[in-house]
Amino acid sequence: MAGLLVLPLALLALVAGVVVAVLRRQSLVVPPEAHDEVARTHRRLVLLRLGALVAAAVTGVAVTSGAGGGLGGPGQVASAGPALAALVFLAGCCLAELTVRRAATRVRTASLAPRSVLEVLPRAHARTAAVALGAVAATLALGTALGDADDLGRAGRALATRCVDASGLEVSHLRGPWPGSFYALPVAAALTLAALLAAVTLVVVARRPVVSQDRALDAAMRRWSARDVLLGLTLASCVTLVPVLLLMTAGLAGASCRPTGYGALALLCGALALAACFGTAWAASSLLVRPALVAMPTTQPREVAGR
Repeated sequence: MAGLLVLPLALLALVAGVVVAVLRRQSLVVPPEAHDEVARTHRRLVLLRLGALVAAAVTGVAVTSGAGGGLGGPGQVASAGPALAALVFLAGCCLAELTVRRAATRVRTASLAPRSVLEVLPRAHARTAAVALGAVAATLALGTALGDADDLGRAGRALATRCVDASGLEVSHLRGPWPGSFYALPVAAALTLAALLAAVTLVVVARRPVVSQDRALDAAMRRWSARDVLLGLTLASCVTLVPVLLLMTAGLAGASCRPTGYGALALLCGALALAACFGTAWAASSLLVRPALVAMPTTQPREVAGR
């Protein structure tokens, strides 16, 4: 019964995430004299990042399906599939930024001083990525704290409960698989590497050559690149959270003689799994729904949401 309720709600969350991403699509008004050169750079970056996204998706599917069936099987590497896919995507983003060449103009008007990461960082996307990574860390910590060894002695792969039966004997029950330390360690290691690579890529974005002598236009282009880096981290975190939280929901709700509080914790994990579904759809859609360049006569480029 619970599965029948989760599926339509998850689909609703996915649809909502897609709708939000489409409605919040951004466009940038560019002066006509700068449009062609900026458009070429933008098009090249978009194609390279989409290629990186495809490579990441293939990597994630291959690792998850070919290394023990993910969290439901014994494979620890498969449980880190989304984070490994994020590493591929972020590496592609970093390489794409290294292809940017300085704008060729007769008169230089933009400052040539290196920009800082904070200057080009989209605050909302940075907060979202931080929340998603924090949610993964908290979930893995909870799973590790509640996890026990399974019947083969693998630490953190089962949820153990103990109760007293009618004859007064203490009985132990094991329920698995459980996302404890057995899976948390490889996931945490891979996501940590992804976060470090994202930080390196953001530095590359901040220090790359200018694509336009208009400082505001150049800053907007850098923010778009930084946005995709942060969306990659958010997507990897949300894709990791969905199966982990669903396993925790099933384990807590189905545990024999479960302690007080397990029922409420199961409901919380289920609700967070739906939120992670929404985050997955929103991040993936935002990566696919590309910002647009609009050539119009204006002296100050500006970003427009919801075009």
